[in-house]
Amino acid sequence: MPGSLQRDDDGRFIVQYTEMRYLVLKLLLDAGGHGSVAELARRLDALPVCKGRRSSSQIVSNSMRHPVKLGWVVRRGRGKYELVRLSRGTEHRIRTRVAPIFER
Repeated sequence: MPGSLQRDDDGRFIVQYTEMRYLVLKLLLDAGGHGSVAELARRLDALPVCKGRRSSSQIVSNSMRHPVKLGWVVRRGRGKYELVRLSRGTEHRIRTRVAPIFER
């Protein structure tokens, strides 16, 4: 799967669905395992990704639903999330799938 991310005409990565969830989780991992929607949205804005018409905060909120259901992340108040349980294999898969976005 590494290297499977496509780019648009402006050179930004086209990230959707699972990759977007993984990208937001990677941002949460890089933030020390906890962060707010606003902080994660600012980090997302700084990356060369194509988000379509949705706002960054909406993308972060929607991307957190699945990890919360899986028990990887818990909600710690309004718009605040904390990583609680993530296996090393899953963390490796996340980092591998979104690695091209962070290479400069």
